[in-house]
Amino acid sequence: MSGYIYETTITVKGGEVVKRAFDEQQPAHRTDIKEAPTKWVETGDDIGKHREGANIVTMDDIYTYAKSLVRTIPKELSSLDADDRTPIKMPELIVYFVIAKNGLIGTAGSRPKGCMDDCFSGYGIKSLRWLSQIEFDHYTKVQELESTLMKEHSSTYIKSLELWETQKAVHNNSYKFSLVWGSFSGYSNTTTITVKNGEIVKRAYKEHIPKHIREGRKPEKWVEKGKNIGKHAEGGNTVVALDHIYSYAECLLRGVKGPQSREIEIDGEKAIVRNLTKKVYFSADNNGLISTIGSTLEGCMDDCFSGYTIRDIKWLD
Repeated sequence: MSGYIYETTITVKGGEVVKRAFDEQQPAHRTDIKEAPTKWVETGDDIGKHREGANIVTMDDIYTYAKSLVRTIPKELSSLDADDRTPIKMPELIVYFVIAKNGLIGTAGSRPKGCMDDCFSGYGIKSLRWLSQIEFDHYTKVQELESTLMKEHSSTYIKSLELWETQKAVHNNSYKFSLVWGSFSGYSNTTTITVKNGEIVKRAYKEHIPKHIREGRKPEKWVEKGKNIGKHAEGGNTVVALDHIYSYAECLLRGVKGPQSREIEIDGEKAIVRNLTKKVYFSADNNGLISTIGSTLEGCMDDCFSGYTIRDIKWLD
């Protein structure tokens, strides 16, 4: 036995396979293995692209396979050799059919009698569960994100988004958080936003101005409530809840880019202008919730970040 475990997770909607995910688990005792475990996810037209993993089957297919398997199998099977047409005795098969605790099929397969190592041919099913419409809608969303977001950030974003949606429901979408911004000069400001049942009910702003750039100016500090929320221009007009910031992050992480260069003409002269590209940042360091989302333009050195830096997310029960 090699110790390897191969797990294929199949998602079915309306009787059709809509997702196939493969996860290779390597034996812990094998220190000589240098390659990383194989993992992949297929959706849409890519289903069936990889050779690893279980067949593209539904539970209906497996039940049909099991039905044919558990029929009476002759103890002596024979076939014809392709070259000399001599009958060849085939090994007797031991058939396995196991019903799981949930009453549904758990194992269906066979192995030649006398074979000891990796001889099983068939299906071993675990973690069979039904998807509600809500769960499937969530799955559809995750599937779409996995296929469209920047690969270096997609996994972190999806996990953070799922945690956010779960915690938001638990705490009735009531929380407060701070948005911070700082300059290389030492200047900084903080906007603290309070959300109750999904509605912004308070916005507080304060800034820090180092003495060497203050020039007699007093740091701004104010609080807005009710109809006055959004009255002040300071704070970058950041009247936003975390739902908006997660949506902003999704848009930015899709990474839609224009052409790297374009041709322009001025007074009859043509020139090639290179478009600036963005470097995108995303982190989830607030106990798994979003902490940074934004971008900088290529080549920019000072105060170039555009986006959100989030601190001190606290739930209000």
